[in-house]
Amino acid sequence: MPAERRVEGVVDMLLEDTQGFAQPLTAQRLGSWQAALFLTGRSSLLRIRVGAWRTGAKGPLQVVSGTPER
Repeated sequence: MPAERRVEGVVDMLLEDTQGFAQPLTAQRLGSWQAALFLTGRSSLLRIRVGAWRTGAKGPLQVVSGTPER
């Protein structure tokens, strides 16, 4: 996929977010953002389920600050 289309996906998502900032953040809206970012259903070599919640052994997403040593 050309880099330009990936950039367009990011721009589409940012425009929708900044122009629709007063809209509720719904599962459908989050899924559409993810679909704009991952047009092929892949992230590098990994296949991802676009527009779906995480499942499996990995558990929920965690945001961790700092270096692994800390």
